[in-house]
Amino acid sequence: MIQLRPTVAEDLPDLLGWVSSEAEMVLWSGPRFSWPLDVEQLDAYLAESRAGTRLVWTASDSVSAAPMGHVSLAFQNNGKTGRLGRVLVAPNARHLGHGRAVTQAAVTAGFNESRIDAMTLGVYRHNTIARHLYEQLGFKTTAILENSVTVNGEPWDNIEMRIQRHT
Repeated sequence: MIQLRPTVAEDLPDLLGWVSSEAEMVLWSGPRFSWPLDVEQLDAYLAESRAGTRLVWTASDSVSAAPMGHVSLAFQNNGKTGRLGRVLVAPNARHLGHGRAVTQAAVTAGFNESRIDAMTLGVYRHNTIARHLYEQLGFKTTAILENSVTVNGEPWDNIEMRIQRHT
């Protein structure tokens, strides 16, 4: 069972340790941060949650309570839409189904803890595992943005996806 709690400054070193390259950083966060990632950038990101414009969660499994994932939800369109993003699982917890559990918990919490009507996200085309997961959770492709970012000289396409609140 995955539990989400608000991310605090003490979680940032763990999060920093889960991102080991520029490509991993962009895969996780898009072009939001610059490499090398550091605690100061993460603290500025965390400030968005203190400002109320983003929910920032740390995920843990209910047995160990140790941080094993991260996810956030930014509010857009006057709070009518949430942008799910920054989904990341600790390296030692990957490929065990935790990404699905963290994402499902965030979708559920996002709709339960806000008044958003829909949730959007962006995923890079080559991240097929994440794309498949989002599709299984009910997200539908709404747009493909070709060459949205360049990493190590390689252009990456971004796929925009959306899910509506179930009434």
